[in-house]
Amino acid sequence: MFLLMVDAHSKWPEVIPMTTTTVSKTIDVMSEIFARHGLPERLVTDNGPQFVSEEFQQFMRFNAIRHTTSAPYHPRTNGLAERLVQTFKQAMKASRKDGGTLNKKLSNFLLAYRSTPHTTTNETPAHLFLGRSLQTRLSLVTLNTRRTVQQKQEQMMDENRSSRQFNEGETVQVRDYRHSGRKWIPGSIDSKSGPLSYRVNVGCGAVWRRHADQIVKGQLPITAPTVDLPPLSTIPHTQTVCDQPSPERATSQQPEIPVALSTDKTVSTPPKRYPVRTRKAPSRLDL
Repeated sequence: MFLLMVDAHSKWPEVIPMTTTTVSKTIDVMSEIFARHGLPERLVTDNGPQFVSEEFQQFMRFNAIRHTTSAPYHPRTNGLAERLVQTFKQAMKASRKDGGTLNKKLSNFLLAYRSTPHTTTNETPAHLFLGRSLQTRLSLVTLNTRRTVQQKQEQMMDENRSSRQFNEGETVQVRDYRHSGRKWIPGSIDSKSGPLSYRVNVGCGAVWRRHADQIVKGQLPITAPTVDLPPLSTIPHTQTVCDQPSPERATSQQPEIPVALSTDKTVSTPPKRYPVRTRKAPSRLDL
């Protein structure tokens, strides 16, 4: 025995196997369905003894549901449910030769019925009831533009993510912002400080924190600096290229201005850069 229910708007079916059709069991099953989908405004049933009992009427009044029964010996009054009964019986008869349990056959029937466009609405019950279509094995074969775009986007993200990942100790080229004439200098990955942030060792104990967009794998061709630098032979042994402050360690220090002091502790004024202009007094007019 089965209890069949169908939504009048979306044609969404519910088929529940019943071992007993008592009033209490029927109320329990309906309460479970109403808990999933909400209370209906109106319920149309046949004249079964469990539907016309006083206990069932109290259940309807308690949930503010208008209960209507069909006319005796006139099943067409509840034609939507009767049509579902015929369709369900035909499907069960057709599946006799199929293997599997009764629950498996019932699940296959409900999935096919809910994902098939109805002749009255020209829409699937799932689309009207849930606002979306159910995914079936057939939908995996048909062209799905949304799934195709999503797969291409995921593929591009994976390729971009792989090109922006670096391992510890890997030799890379890192962006240099010291205005030294070279935009990229060699270094090695020291550690990973964030999802796309790394600490790069550029030598001489200097460690820079850079984003993955500021790091390039491999070696880049070294170009000549655009500024005039003294030759290496003129640089003292105690001074190296690492003496230049990095952007991370640079501080806002004002350059020292040499001031010449005289012996009498008075500050000497620097010579004027422009000649002094001699102004002539205006000539007096004789009246």
